[in-house]
Amino acid sequence: MLDNVSASRSSTINQSLVEAVPTYAKNVFQLTRYTAGASGGTTVRPFDGGDNNVSILGGGNNEVLLNGSPNTYRESTGAANTISPPPDAVGEVKIITNVFDAELGRTGGGVISVSIKTGTNQYHGSVSWLSRNPALNANSFEANATGAPNSSFRSNEPGVEIDGPFRIPGLYNGKNRTFFTYAQDIYRDGN
Repeated sequence: MLDNVSASRSSTINQSLVEAVPTYAKNVFQLTRYTAGASGGTTVRPFDGGDNNVSILGGGNNEVLLNGSPNTYRESTGAANTISPPPDAVGEVKIITNVFDAELGRTGGGVISVSIKTGTNQYHGSVSWLSRNPALNANSFEANATGAPNSSFRSNEPGVEIDGPFRIPGLYNGKNRTFFTYAQDIYRDGN
């Protein structure tokens, strides 16, 4: 479809794809790899985000938005990082590769816009547990070729997501008016 309002070129990854496509360590910024003109996004930890690990059309400095607000913070080293929301809470990831609109043009790369799911009139939820254990992982091709043992990397990442109408029994019924979404992932790595 022709968009006569904006000159930006973008790709959208909807909620069903966010749920179906696996990401390493539940990092939604890895989904940018499936966009034409984007590469990288191979970070392991969920707090090492998408800004400095994704190259969009050759630019490595991207604008990262969470529900339209900037989602970038600077560490003491000066490196820009973003916080990756749990995939169960993400409704949509939009990757804008050609940024011509004035509202988005403050970086040299593209724009990664993540939208969080909104609640509905029905309660929904999910529980997940991502576990990485050397006893369950196959050895890599390179390690097998040299006779090296399997990596000893371990990680556990339990998560929960719930959304629905906001209610306080006897005081407030938010059906058709007020909704909530809550999600949390806890990342633990090490031996």
